[in-house]
Formats: sequence, C-alpha cells, structure tokens
Amino acid sequence: MTSSLITDRINFQEGEKITLTWDISNSIPVCRGDKIVAVQSNGVIVKGFTSYLNKDCLTQGKCELPFEGLKGLDQVRFHYISQELGIPVATSSAVHIGAYEEKKLNMQMPTSMMPTSMITTNTITTNTMPTSMIPTNMMPTSMIPTTFDEEEILEGIIYPNKFSFKTKEQVEVKWKLPKGYKPHSRDWIAPYEIGADSRSNSSVSTVYNESELQEGKATFAVSMFGEEKGIYEFRYFKNSTYDEICISPIFQIVANRYTDPLSIRKAKRDTLQISWCFLGNRNLELSSDDVIEICTGSIEDRDEKSNFMLTIDTTGSNRGSVYYKTGSLNIGTEGLIIHAVYRRSGEDRIFAISNNYKISQPSETNHAEFYLRNDLVEYGEHIFFSWSLPSKFEPKKNDWIALYREGENNNRTFLKYVYNTKQESEGSGRIPNEKNWTGKFFLRYLPNSQYDSIGQSDTFEIQELKVEGDPNIYMKKDKYNLNEPIKFTWKLPKNFQPKTTDWISIYPSTEKDNHKYGKYIYNTQTTLLGCGEIPNPNKPGKYVIRYLPNYVYDSIMESKVFEVIELQATGAVELFLDKPEFHPTENITFNWVISGEGFTPKKNDWIALYREGENNNRTFLKYIYNTQEAFEGTGEIPNIGNKGRFVLRYLPNSQYVSIGQSDTFEIQELKVEGDPNIYLQKAEFNLSEPIKFTWKLPKNFQPKANDWISIYPSTEKDNHKYGKYIYNKIKALNGCGEIPNPKKQGKYVIRYLPNSVYTSIMESQVFVVGENTTENSQLTLKKPVRITLDKPDYTPLEPITFAWSISQEIQVQSTDWIALYRSNEMNNHTYLTYIYNTNSSHNGNESIPNNGSYVGEFLIRYLPKNGYNSIGESGRFEIKM
Repeated sequence: MTSSLITDRINFQEGEKITLTWDISNSIPVCRGDKIVAVQSNGVIVKGFTSYLNKDCLTQGKCELPFEGLKGLDQVRFHYISQELGIPVATSSAVHIGAYEEKKLNMQMPTSMMPTSMITTNTITTNTMPTSMIPTNMMPTSMIPTTFDEEEILEGIIYPNKFSFKTKEQVEVKWKLPKGYKPHSRDWIAPYEIGADSRSNSSVSTVYNESELQEGKATFAVSMFGEEKGIYEFRYFKNSTYDEICISPIFQIVANRYTDPLSIRKAKRDTLQISWCFLGNRNLELSSDDVIEICTGSIEDRDEKSNFMLTIDTTGSNRGSVYYKTGSLNIGTEGLIIHAVYRRSGEDRIFAISNNYKISQPSETNHAEFYLRNDLVEYGEHIFFSWSLPSKFEPKKNDWIALYREGENNNRTFLKYVYNTKQESEGSGRIPNEKNWTGKFFLRYLPNSQYDSIGQSDTFEIQELKVEGDPNIYMKKDKYNLNEPIKFTWKLPKNFQPKTTDWISIYPSTEKDNHKYGKYIYNTQTTLLGCGEIPNPNKPGKYVIRYLPNYVYDSIMESKVFEVIELQATGAVELFLDKPEFHPTENITFNWVISGEGFTPKKNDWIALYREGENNNRTFLKYIYNTQEAFEGTGEIPNIGNKGRFVLRYLPNSQYVSIGQSDTFEIQELKVEGDPNIYLQKAEFNLSEPIKFTWKLPKNFQPKANDWISIYPSTEKDNHKYGKYIYNKIKALNGCGEIPNPKKQGKYVIRYLPNSVYTSIMESQVFVVGENTTENSQLTLKKPVRITLDKPDYTPLEPITFAWSISQEIQVQSTDWIALYRSNEMNNHTYLTYIYNTNSSHNGNESIPNNGSYVGEFLIRYLPKNGYNSIGESGRFEIKM
C-alpha cells in the first residue's frame, strides 16, 4: 500500500479552513514528531503556516488547518513528513490560493498619479504617457509610481558565477528579476559584507541596470569592495532607493584555497557528500535550527523548475559534512540536476546555494572511476583525487595512478605517478605538482606495474601562473604560522638570463650578510616567472626572501618583510566523529576539515586518541598519520577496548601542539553475558577472515598484561604447541580480541593462559575454519537453527519476512533475539535492528522492520540469551531500489 494525503478542496481563500486526510503505509514508521506542512511551488516550506503534528501516532487520520500564513502565495502542496525517515512520505495535489481564476497582473498606474484628463473609468486612455517616460527628477523618489501589484511578485534571483574568489579576481553577477517587476535604469547592484547596513556601501562598487534588463549580468573586481577575506552578498535595489528587490546567496573571499560555502560532490561511486564551510565573519549568525534543502533543477531555474526533495538538519557550526547514498535520495532519473540551499532559521531568503550536480546512477562497471576535488587546479598546487574500482577487480600494491597531458595515448609517457600501496578498492590520493605544469591533464589507473589502463578521469586544468607588477619577489601573504611552508612567486626582468644555479633563500629581515642564509631552493626550471616554497624556519620573527644568481651571494631581488608567528591553534582544524558512542569492538571513525587559512597539512601530521581531561599531549593512547596531506579526510583509529570518555586531537608535523580537538565521545563498557568463558563471534570462519571473540574472566581473577590468548587445534592437548596469540595488555576482565586466521582447514579452540604460563584457565567452544564457501565445506558444523526468507530481495520500507526452525535439543528462551546484519559484517555486536523470540518458539514466522535507509546485501542471525554468539543465520538477500 502506498501512502496518501488528500485535501477537501482545490481552492483555498482567506477566512477558510482546509481539511486534510492522510493514510500512511504500514511499512512506514509513524511517530509523534511526524508533521504536515505547506510547501510552495519552488519546494520551500511556508514558515508562517501552522503545521500539524501527528501527536497520536495515527496511520490514518484527519486534521483541519487555517488559512493564516498563505496570503500572497499562488499555490501550495501539503507534505506529510516522517520524522524518523526525514523525508516526505505523502504529498497532496496542488491547492490554489485565493480567487485563482480571477487573478490578473495589475499593470495600471495608480489614478492618483495621473492628470484627470487622462483618466477613464478604471482604465488608462490610449494617449497615456508610458511610466518609463515620467521624469524621475520631477518628483521625490518615494513618489515614483509602482507599476505592479506587490503580492504578484514571484521570487527573483541574483547570484555570482561562483561562490569563492581571491582578491585579484573578477566576479560576474547575474540576475533574473521577479515576474511582474519592471526594471528601471536607476536600479542598482552592490556587494556587501554579510550583515552590513545597506547605506554603508561606497558608490565605487555600484553597477546600475541602465539597459533596464529583466535578466542581465555585471562584472565587479573583488578588490573594489575590500581586500579582507570573509563572507559577502550582492543586493539588487529598486530605482535609486535602498528597497531590496533580491539578495544573492553568499560568496566568500579567500586567502589561499578556494572554499565554497556549500557544495555537493561525489565522494564514492554511490555516495554524495554535502558540505558547508563558512569562513569566520563577525556578522555571521548560525543556529542549530538552520537547514539544508536538496532540490531538483539547476540554480539558474530555481523559480520555475525546482522541487523540494530532502531536508538536512545542521548543527549550527561553521562547517560540516553529511553523506548520502544516491539510492537513499530516491532519485530515479539518470542525468537529473540537483542542488542544495542553506536556509537560516527565521529567514525566507536563500543564505547559501551549492553548485549544480548531475546525478548518475550507481552501476557496476568494468573500469575504475575517478573523482577530482577540483577541475581547476592552481599553478603549483597538488592534484587531489579519489577512485573506485570495479567490485570484481582485486587491487594490488603495485597498481599505480599516473598523470598525463590531455590527448596523450601512450601510457608510458606519464608525468608523475603514485601507487595504491594500501590496495584499496576505494581510496584517495594526491599527485605533487612539482614541475609547475600548466594546461589540461587527466589521470589513469594502471594495475600491477603494467601499462594497460583500466580507467581514466575527466580532464582538468592547471592554471597558468600570472605575476602582476614589476620584477620582484611576491609573498603569498604577510604572516605565516610556525610549520607552515613559505610560499612565494617571482618575476625576473625580461632581459635576465636565469640559470639552474640561481638560488632563492630566506633571511631574517635585519640580516645584511647574504652568507648567513637559511633554507633555500634553486630555479631548476630557469623560469622568468616562477613559484616556490621554502620550509618554515620554525622560529617566530620577521623575514625576507632574496633571489641570488649563479651561486653568488649578491641578491638582485628581495621580497617585502613578512612575519612567522606562533601557531594559531583555534579553529585551524575541526574533527567530526561519526557518532557520540562506540562499542568496545568497533574502531573510532571520524573526519577532519582544515580551513587552509594559515595552515598547510604535512604527511607527519597526526591524529591521536586521548582520555577526556588529559592535558599532556604526549600521553596519547593511539594515533594515525595524515599521510595524504589532505585538507579534508576520513580516518579510523583502533579502539582500545576500554570504557570511558575520550577526545581526538590533530597535531601537526610530529609535534605535540594540538591545533584541533573533537567533541568528547564515549567508549561503552563491554558486557559479556553468561558465565566466565571465551565466546566466539560464530561457529565457523572462512580461511580469509580473522578469528574474533570476547572473554569474561571470573570477578576474583587479577588479570595481568602478560596474560595471553592463543589458538589451538581442537585435538591439541599440549599448550606449548600454540598458534597465533595476543596479550591482554589492558588487563580487562571483560575484553574482546582478534587472532589472525590459521589459514588451514580444521577444528580449533581459543584458550586463555595467565601470566606467560602454559596452563589455560578457559577454553572456547570448538569452531571450524573452512573454505571460503562454508556451505560446501566438509567441516561445517551442523547449525542448530535454520532461518529461511520468503523471497530473495526486498524494496526499502518493505518488512523482511522470514521463518525459523530450531533443533529440539536447544533450550529456547524469550531473551533469544534475531538480528539484521550487512552480509559482510563479522562483528555480531554491529547489528542494524532486531526482534526477540518473545514466545520462546522452536518454530515461528516473523518480520523485521525495514526503515528505508538500508540498501545492499544483508542476512539474519539467531543469537540466544541476549548474547552475541550466533547459532544460525539465513542466506544472503538484497534490499534494492
């Protein structure tokens, strides 16, 4: 059954009430937070309209809503929004507002503004002077007649050609005025810092709509409205007044790296990343009630073709990211254009808008796919990318990704390359731009040191270096943090002949003796125009860069003085955890974002785990490196398996200075049900998978760090003939572990041996290590529980129906539970949802809820007595769109 939302009328006028009747499918969870809202034709929720909350959790119901909040709109639809799913699950037909059939655009001049001789009954005579011909200097600006009905104006749009700029660039701004508004030659457009008073603008950064264009564009130099980095917007004003017709989404002026305030990009083959990043601004006001809306259509056609799809809650923070599987967005059209808009709480305007993104349906391919961070790379900047390999392709550490010029057909003629050293099917990397190439390029994936490509990226461009001004050395900025490389460009005189022995060095600004140089580089490319990077002296102070030709100590150019300052830690790096709590058996997953404002990552930057309240950065527990020198990345730190509250910190360049810290998160206490023993995750393991288990020691036992846990053949009585083993380093009474697979078929046990001795105090049940397909293994243990599904695949929101049959020798209890897992999930603690065998039945039929967010391959497991040892599992099945 599909869900429905029905109105009792197609026309809705002031003073009336409208009745809505809903009928929600049984497969959709209904809760108290579900609501019915009114939505405009452009997909925007009507904020002044009283929404209805389904407080009684009714799957079928009726409500009556007043007209208030809809005046001035043309038409609306009503959405029933599920709180749990976060999306509309039922939508009404369109409802026209007001006397729809009689609405006409009033283009008349008010009769109070016309000579009596020109007035007839309710009309203007044919000899009426056009409004555009009335001299504005004959009357006050406030008296110029309005030529449209204010309620008839639809939303106009104004937007820049992109959403982040550097101070030397040009900004092209386009506008499309509201339908019904007649432009005037004295309408004007100007840029403002966000939150600034409109009357504060200087006329030097103003452009007039002299041609009275309904749709037009204008160009501004960024330098015209300030060298300061920050957040700005364009405003379109009416006829020499400060009356705003429309305001653009924000754009950002940046120092180093282009940073769009809102963006959609492909993170993996079937995953989109929606990110927001607002640079610091004293007038910026954000709230946890702000939302991001995903809409169909392009940003240029928002007023005509956009449809609301999905709302994302924000945290009120300046930056963040969310990830969505393409399938979970319910997008069924190949080539569909979508975009995102950021709306601040209490505002109707669009605060920020993303790039257009074209949907391509995830499908199985036989080639590698690339995703570039930018299709326009700055001169001298590194090339960042990620890749996805076909599911049937097995990556090897000698697979390599190479850079080529556009049009290059010979795979041996590469420029630079990196290896897939981690053998990742989905990974990310960077290729250094060491030779300062310019032009168009692409990447190719080549397996196992061979020259046969299995995939190629889109073409991207590396910009040409342009140095404005007279010959000199130009610094990227005036201040550099400690550890940050010193970047600069140089421009030599046209008649100068550079040599490979010319060198460029850093000096204290007061140092007159060129023999007392610091770090330096050579002009190896013998370029008149070039860019370079010198390691930071790592000592606060004032410095200069000097150009010295042909090994001599006489400088011919010197930069202006710049400063190296103590590292500015606040806000340099933000760390976001995937969730606030982690089970002791699961790794701590997170992502980080570096603003790029005064800090450049290095491969020796590290992210470390600390206990909450730990002030000594040397007392870390676990850590990983930012080996890819990524400004944005994801990471995973092994769990220490010990309960408590913890934080992550980002520390640059192998030092012990933290420049970013995560929120506090919790590692839950490990609870092992049952008597003291060793509990295996399951009774049979493939040859390729690690042996995972938990243990529970007697309460009066004193564990030591040299207690050890080892694997043995089940028939082996001599504990000296041990296999792989681990230590109980954290001295846990309740713990979890993982031992490498013996990679030999057979029956095995795990034994716990205290204090480096060979006397075991606990032994697990016997388990099997067999061939990869355990169903065909001769050594497979007989499962006491059989689970059968009613079909091999399901759609999202469709309950998963199954039956079970349990051997009569097994004692069944009401605390036995049946859980849903992803098919590749080895850890029984990481279930998705579950039900109990409440009737303690040996045979039964039941359904597990499917909340609509699951897509992929899954299975069901039976686990007795609230424990985590599976004694039966179903075959694999699929949930697909």
